[in-house]
This record gives sequence, structure tokens and C-alpha cells, in this order.
Amino acid sequence: MKYSQDGTQYHIGLRDGDVGEYVILPGDPKRCAKIAECFDNPHAKAMLINNLKNKIIVAASGMAGYGRSDEIKTIKMAKNLYICGDLKSAASIGNGLMAPRVGICAMHQANQILDILIKRVENNG
Repeated sequence: MKYSQDGTQYHIGLRDGDVGEYVILPGDPKRCAKIAECFDNPHAKAMLINNLKNKIIVAASGMAGYGRSDEIKTIKMAKNLYICGDLKSAASIGNGLMAPRVGICAMHQANQILDILIKRVENNG
């Protein structure tokens, strides 16, 4: 493992003991063709979408609360941007993120990424 002069790991800036025993680290975003955005922080969402405009991003927005699950949709918002959610439900006190709607939205994201990959394979033989 390569370390920088300050003792952090070369490309992620972490030291031994900074994270838990198991970590999923996708690697360099330059090597990723598709990205599933799963941030809760709106500023982090915006940063990802604005800085990775040349990548396909499948993001999530509007899954808070316990509303009707059929309100969660997948919408193509731009050439490389898909949004999964109801696009209106924001987390608030008494209306937080709840497992069923978060899970449905995550499955929409996974389904959209698979759809993109399958169509790419079909189109390229």
C-alpha cells in the first residue's frame, strides 16, 4: 500500500484506524461508467451531479415518509441523469427516511442501471 508523506493512503487520504473493518470502495470515478448516487445531503448530491456530468448518474430524490409506493418513479432528467423517487417528499421531523420507500427507490436505481447496461450490450452486439 502506498502512503503519502503525511501517513495517509495515497489516493483516499485515510490512515490506519480511520474506518471500520469492512469498507466498499468503488475506486476512481474516472473508471466508472455509471454511478448510483445515494447521498442524503443535498449539497453532496449537487456536487456529485455537477462534477461528473460526463458519467451516467442514477440519483435518488423524494423517498421520505410512508407514502404510496407507486408514487416512486424513474425519470430521465437529462442525457446522462436519471432520478428515482417521487421528486417531492423531503425528510423532516416525523417524516424521515423509512426502509420501504428507500428500498423501493434503491431497486429503481438498480433496475435503471441494469436497463442501461443491457441496452448497451444489445446495441453493441
